Amino acid sequence: MVSFGETVFKHVAELGSQVRRPAGNAPSRVGGGDCQQKNTWSLQPKKWSMVVAAMDKPGRLLFIFTRSPYRVHHFINMLLKLPLEIYNMMYLEGGPETTLYLSSGASTIKKYGSYETGFNENDNNHEFWPVPNVIGVTRKR
Repeated sequence: MVSFGETVFKHVAELGSQVRRPAGNAPSRVGGGDCQQKNTWSLQPKKWSMVVAAMDKPGRLLFIFTRSPYRVHHFINMLLKLPLEIYNMMYLEGGPETTLYLSSGASTIKKYGSYETGFNENDNNHEFWPVPNVIGVTRKR
């Protein structure tokens, strides 16, 4: 039996396989990780729940969510140590506003953040906040 997570990952991987990697003259730094897999985010004291977008070396688009609060710099280092082959990465949102909603076929993932240093220093958020940004992806026909 295929797990829920495997099913969603399969659909995301299929969509991501249609995303093209940056051209040779594209900027080498995008958000928190550059194309040489080096962390370019400065160390800051604040911690957040967060969601990031990344692209791996095979060209798949990854959306990575953490409800647990981390310093962005440390979270990037953790991700770069995993066998994900991250090519570049971009911070999307942090704190209780953090939202990841993915619906693909019969599978749906609904995640929202909570913690933000100096603003919402708890894990008590149990609802979606108004969404400031939306990224929509559809299969090209």
